[in-house]
Amino acid sequence: QKGTKESDLARILAMYIDSLKETKMLNNDVKTQNIFISGDWLYVDMNGAFQASMKSLGKNKGALVITGMLKTVSENFPPVKKVKFYIDGKEPNLSAPVDLTKPWGL
Repeated sequence: QKGTKESDLARILAMYIDSLKETKMLNNDVKTQNIFISGDWLYVDMNGAFQASMKSLGKNKGALVITGMLKTVSENFPPVKKVKFYIDGKEPNLSAPVDLTKPWGL
């Protein structure tokens, strides 16, 4: 059943995140708190468990998780090409091993 663009996108992201939880790539507590689309930008507010998972994954695996998320979203919700992360409603402070302080683009 089709809903608003944001609610459909939230369901797709939840499925993507759940698949990563099953493979132990992400902590079981990771969840999306809010999303907003504006033009080709996606703004995603994740919980603190997402940032903790990115720290533990390291640079390469963390980049794969984010790139996979961005590809999934951009293929299903054009014209989205960039994603900006927030953690618990605030600008993230994690810049290494995966930089969440800057937007990610394809």
